[in-house]
Amino acid sequence: MFRNSLLKETVSRLKVELYTVFFYIWLFPLIFFHIVLLVKSISFIGLLILIEALIANILFNNILAGFDCFMRLSQFFVGFVEKFSDCKFTKYSVKDYLDNSTLEQAYEYSFAHLSRNLGWKFMSENIEDNIHILVVKKSPSNIVPKQLTTYSIPFDIAYIFVRDEPEKIKGVGKFFINHEIGHTLYVASREKMRVLIGSKTILFFLFWSLWFIHWNYQSFLVAIALVITSITMLREWNRRINKINLEDEMWADVFAVASLSTDERVRVSRYFSRYPFPPDSRMDEQQNALRVQNLKSNLEKADKNHSIGNKKIPRLFTFDNKFDIYAPLEIVTTAILMLSLATYSQEPTIKLSIKVFFLIDLPLLALLVLIAFICQYTKHTINHLLKI
Repeated sequence: MFRNSLLKETVSRLKVELYTVFFYIWLFPLIFFHIVLLVKSISFIGLLILIEALIANILFNNILAGFDCFMRLSQFFVGFVEKFSDCKFTKYSVKDYLDNSTLEQAYEYSFAHLSRNLGWKFMSENIEDNIHILVVKKSPSNIVPKQLTTYSIPFDIAYIFVRDEPEKIKGVGKFFINHEIGHTLYVASREKMRVLIGSKTILFFLFWSLWFIHWNYQSFLVAIALVITSITMLREWNRRINKINLEDEMWADVFAVASLSTDERVRVSRYFSRYPFPPDSRMDEQQNALRVQNLKSNLEKADKNHSIGNKKIPRLFTFDNKFDIYAPLEIVTTAILMLSLATYSQEPTIKLSIKVFFLIDLPLLALLVLIAFICQYTKHTINHLLKI
């Protein structure tokens, strides 16, 4: 029995590691492509082009993330700021809504903490600098948001709009506030960014490979197979996108439940047994039912966790995640084809390296700077209108 359990755990871990390897090939195909080239023919020029490929891949991924940031800010500006510009906004710190223990847990799962662990210094260490909570009151024309809402920009800033001041938040209200704070943490957003970037990098890889492949009927067949497999991969991306909203809501529920006291959890549990849980319009009926089922289960587990003195966020993420712990056939096949295509590469030259630097790396850098400037300008305009 013990051996079977150990074997299943080992196989499960191996699947996770394989998934991670193949998915990183998807996220950084240029780097792995040129590692194969360098192994095939070790040279200074090959190493130089590997560095250029690294720069290009990182720039491209950040351009995708930056464009996503701009789209989120634009949606926020048009869909909320302009619509409710006459409302009265009062800014509060996240410290005003969270106790010290929950605040520490929020920081542990925040983008600020993640960026520090990665060695990035561009975000403030104080989570309250990155999460703005604003109480919204009616405008002179009696316009006011109907419900709590959160706009979160990964690795940047988050805005949470609520109706009540901190001293008025109790029980169920605290659950909903902390649920919104949970949406701003990286656990809820990292899969979105992975899908956003991973679904686009193959196009850039195909463009990049045109510069380096010695084309014959064999390399052409590999490239065609890569394109076909990438098209079939759209099914996997759609499946993941469909699950992201569910995972996002469930993680926010986990954080909210873990931040409540035992008495508050009892009150929340009784409230949801008496009143139907509000469905999320982004999810279908089955997903909403699964979310409610796991929320009730997590409320019960949180009480057991609290009874043994564990004050950290318990492992309550209990929804069925089995489809995400292995690398689907499309991911494995595409990753192998990417690496196989590298075996048909041309001999790298200094002339090719110069072309790559001036025609790919520099334009990508300029585009990233432009997107960053537009995002900063949009964010500054939003903060000015909200009087932050």
